Amino acid sequence: MVNDITGHVTAITQLKDEFVAKAIDYAPKLIITIILFIVGLFLIKIIKKAVSKFFKKIDVEKALKTFIDNSISIVLWALLLVIILANLGVNVSGLIAGLGIMGFIVGFALKDTLGNLASGLFILFYKPFKVGDTVSVGGAQRRCGRSRHSSLHIACS
Repeated sequence: MVNDITGHVTAITQLKDEFVAKAIDYAPKLIITIILFIVGLFLIKIIKKAVSKFFKKIDVEKALKTFIDNSISIVLWALLLVIILANLGVNVSGLIAGLGIMGFIVGFALKDTLGNLASGLFILFYKPFKVGDTVSVGGAQRRCGRSRHSSLHIACS
């Protein structure tokens, strides 16, 4: 009975020693990762403020501002995540390749929808016509109704 207890205590002591040794080896990576995360948050905040200031200087629809701001935010967060994972020792090449393939597949599957979205964004950005303007569609004069990301509503009255 005493030998069993001594054996368990020895095993627990060995596990503790291994854990402490691995924690000491891993601590610098963890500290650097935390620093990278804090710096990344700071840089994301600076970039988003710069984009916001840029949009205040030019006359762009609010919907376009929101779309671009959200897109930039998603890209920056994904980049920060990849950098942090790479710093922790995770092989991110497979992750990046998988994301690229997934983007290709989703883009190909949604090509018509993405084309409509791009058309709507061009309308919002270049403003060839605004809400209230009269346009000629199929030989009929119509007024432009509300404008959204992927569509422009034309009144039928």
